[in-house]
Amino acid sequence: MRILFYSLLFLCLCAGRVAAQQQYLFTRLGLRDGLASNSVLALQQDAKGYIWIGTSNGLQRYDGFRMLLFQHRLNDARSLPNNIVRQLLPDKKNRLWVLSEFNRVGYVDLSDLQYREIPTIIAEDDRNKGKGHLHIDNAGHIMLFLFNRAVLTYDEKIKAFHPGGRPFPMPPGWKAIAFFQDSTGNCWMGSDSGLVKYNPASGTMSYRGHNADNDVVISHFGRYTNIGFPYLDRAGRFWVMYWPLGGWGANYFSLDTKTGREHNWNPSVGRALQGRYNEMNQIAESSDGTVVLAGVNMLLVLRPGSEAFELVRPNASGEFSLYYDVVQQWIEDREHNIWLATDRGLYWFNPWAQLCHAVPNRMPGKDSVYTSEVTGVRQLLNGDIVVSTWGDGLFAYDSLFRPAKRWYIENLRAHNERQHQAWCVIQRPNGDIWSGHQHGWLFVSHAATHRTDELVLPIFRHSTIRQMVQDRAGNIWMGTHQGDLIRWEARTASYSLMASLNSPVQRLYIDRRNDIWACTESEGVFRVRPEDGAVLNHYTTTGNEGRRLSGVGAADILQYSDSLYIIATHNLDVLNIRTGLIRSDTSVTGALFSGATNIIQDRRGYLWITNAEGLHRLSFAKQMATTYYEMDGVGSNAFNMGSASLLRDGRVVIGTTHDLLEFQPGHIQVYEQAPNDVEITGIWAHNVPLSVDSVGRLPELELPYAQNSLRISLSTLAYQNVAGIMYRLEGIDKDWVESKSNEAVYNYLPPGRYTFRAQAGDGDNRLSPHIRELSIHVRGPFWRSWWFFCLVLLAGAALLYVLDRQRMQRKAALENMRSDISGNLHEEVNQALQNINVLSEIARIKAEKDPEQAINYINEIHHKSHNMIIAMDDMLWAIDPANDNMAKAIDRMREFAEALNHRHGVRIRLQAAAGVERLHPDMNIRHELLLIYKLVLRVLVEEASAQDMLVQLDQDHSMLNLSIYSKGMRIDHRSGRSVRLMEEARSRAAAIRGALDLHTDEKGTTVLFICPSTF
Repeated sequence: MRILFYSLLFLCLCAGRVAAQQQYLFTRLGLRDGLASNSVLALQQDAKGYIWIGTSNGLQRYDGFRMLLFQHRLNDARSLPNNIVRQLLPDKKNRLWVLSEFNRVGYVDLSDLQYREIPTIIAEDDRNKGKGHLHIDNAGHIMLFLFNRAVLTYDEKIKAFHPGGRPFPMPPGWKAIAFFQDSTGNCWMGSDSGLVKYNPASGTMSYRGHNADNDVVISHFGRYTNIGFPYLDRAGRFWVMYWPLGGWGANYFSLDTKTGREHNWNPSVGRALQGRYNEMNQIAESSDGTVVLAGVNMLLVLRPGSEAFELVRPNASGEFSLYYDVVQQWIEDREHNIWLATDRGLYWFNPWAQLCHAVPNRMPGKDSVYTSEVTGVRQLLNGDIVVSTWGDGLFAYDSLFRPAKRWYIENLRAHNERQHQAWCVIQRPNGDIWSGHQHGWLFVSHAATHRTDELVLPIFRHSTIRQMVQDRAGNIWMGTHQGDLIRWEARTASYSLMASLNSPVQRLYIDRRNDIWACTESEGVFRVRPEDGAVLNHYTTTGNEGRRLSGVGAADILQYSDSLYIIATHNLDVLNIRTGLIRSDTSVTGALFSGATNIIQDRRGYLWITNAEGLHRLSFAKQMATTYYEMDGVGSNAFNMGSASLLRDGRVVIGTTHDLLEFQPGHIQVYEQAPNDVEITGIWAHNVPLSVDSVGRLPELELPYAQNSLRISLSTLAYQNVAGIMYRLEGIDKDWVESKSNEAVYNYLPPGRYTFRAQAGDGDNRLSPHIRELSIHVRGPFWRSWWFFCLVLLAGAALLYVLDRQRMQRKAALENMRSDISGNLHEEVNQALQNINVLSEIARIKAEKDPEQAINYINEIHHKSHNMIIAMDDMLWAIDPANDNMAKAIDRMREFAEALNHRHGVRIRLQAAAGVERLHPDMNIRHELLLIYKLVLRVLVEEASAQDMLVQLDQDHSMLNLSIYSKGMRIDHRSGRSVRLMEEARSRAAAIRGALDLHTDEKGTTVLFICPSTF
């Protein structure tokens, strides 16, 4: 949203202004925030801006919203060797080196987030027992220091740490403990035997007794042994920490390399730590030159120009306090946020961005903090600041908020409990100080005599004096809790009741016209003429639309221009006194400023507004607002209404329920700098995480049809100047979507190609320089692919070809069948006619000579013609489409059985299984089935004289079964006609791919015919 810049002058003013050490507000990340362990051991920020966190339970990457966890996995060589991460160190090859427990070393390749362990060529016992530390020099050499044991150097060729290749020499027998390389390239080694300097340019080595470079640091510190943490700060001071043999603790010294002045910091450290045991883990320097010592029971800061360390106090009460017993590491990120790795979690704050400062109420010479509600703040003519509180009376400070001993405070405290509930303070031009209190007590401290009068006047009716203002005539106006507006007239020194407002007065305000404005608790806002107390206007929630307030009460009012007044009521209402119109500003800022308790305008024209959501700055002309939180130093949002004040140097002071909030708006400079570009920090397809770096190297993210839900996490990797994020998926989102949770979620993406875009924007409508893009391709189902369409077309064409071929085959088969039936019919009719012709000729010849024989021939002619008629009838029946089902065939078979029964007196029972009648065999099968049925029955009835037969029809899958059984009858194989008829039946069965079997003996005869149900 913004980048806050503080000039060095402001830092110096802050350092000198606050008597007590400035205590910052810290943001904590712990287990509830996704931290793997509250024991944080190491920190680093990579080139992209991610914060890497080493804990006792794994390695994590933090993007400002989410934690990505790396832990040891059994039998996985690409996982951490163990979960205790001691140190993190980035190199110039996009690798993050990780030192784990037992000095196991490896690195995370930041391009693919894969961990690779690096072997160490040293005895395992020496590696495990030594206290290790990684260092990278300016040339890129990566070294592993094992305390008092060895220094190993990483060899890129063999991919291992080994004792050779150390980029600096050491005196014989000296064991390196710590390493530091200054900006000129000199290497400084702390060792068990003392301090060593190696100059790579000249190849010379300097140490105690061998100062080849005649170096001033070696001359001063060469006498010390067990040197640790050598460091050269930007001010030219060289720091060392040494622990003497048999000593009880660490010693801290610095040497000014410019003047040769050595400084012993032990007294300063001792005073700051108050004698507590300490061990240093790190010495570092912030971007403004502040030196920081971090370790066991210590987080000490030495500000530029200061001669004393200050303790950043741990374990203080408060929501945004810092808790620690050990600070393992301290880093400053690219936004100048300070990150602290502690045994109580991960903390961060920005001392340069915390423009607001909490000022606790204190008495001079006392350390006690008074936490009563602050009801008002007033700066006196001499620059003193007087604070009224409900519970502890008045406090006096000088202009730098240092507690001051003042006569009027001493006088008031002599009145004991009657002065404790103070509500307001004002000073007359003659220096007299008036203060209003509970129960209508009024105290007047006279500057001329240093006497304080306690007044209990009937006009106040024992009602609390909540507000006091002074008009141009020097008259003092007072508003009470009962709603009385009382004026003390300077000319006559008399008190008068000017108006009864019937509601507690929460704020009195005098505008540029000298009109008196009274904000009440439940009766809206009154405008009063100062000359006679006449109510000029009364603004409430009643009245026409556009002429009424948004709330029944008002907490504060401010004249913005000649005609516009801003009123803090339910919303932020804007009153135009010329038109009488009231605009309830809800479209842009109303929701943000709902329930405002204070409004004050700084020298640059910005409005500062407080409510339960915090502290806000409003550019009323541009209708752009900025909200300030704990990261800006705002530790409380419990502001007391009507308690804001603008000091003469431009500072704003606002009372809270426990202390004061003080800041200098003029020292806030807003850079015209765009927000950071958006980074894609996580991708999940169908709830399966994908490697962001691997996806980034692909031309597009390709998703299968069954995994088309997508979740993308976004971040600007900014922790202080957080900007909003907008995203849009072209083809799905019509407009840009504001991300509420820094995630873009799409539960279903239809097949197709999309482009995902994301951009950051701040409250001043500045956009990030570049739009982050991700190409996405959701593959369609295979039945929507081009090859499947081609396959379907080919299959369709093949199917049409097969169907047409089958149609043609059926047509050809039908034609063949018809030809066969026609041929058979022609053959049978021709043969029958020929037989009839021959028999008729014979009968004609025999008619004269042998009449009886002629009659036999005539009977034969009758038989032949009858059979021919039956055959023709069967043919015509089979051809008729109306008879293309088995139900008709069975009826035909029953008709033939009844005919035989009528002619020969036999009993034929025909039984058809369920489902047979629903079959639709083709014409040829129906015809041949009927002929075979007739042939078999003719053999049994006419040749074998069968009397009782059982005929059964059933279906077995695709086969049609016909069985005929006659009990106690046997076919005579010597009968030529029987044999001829049965052979004809077998021949017809074979013609339709069927089979006919005959079994006959003394017990009976069984004929079984099986054929396909379709041909």
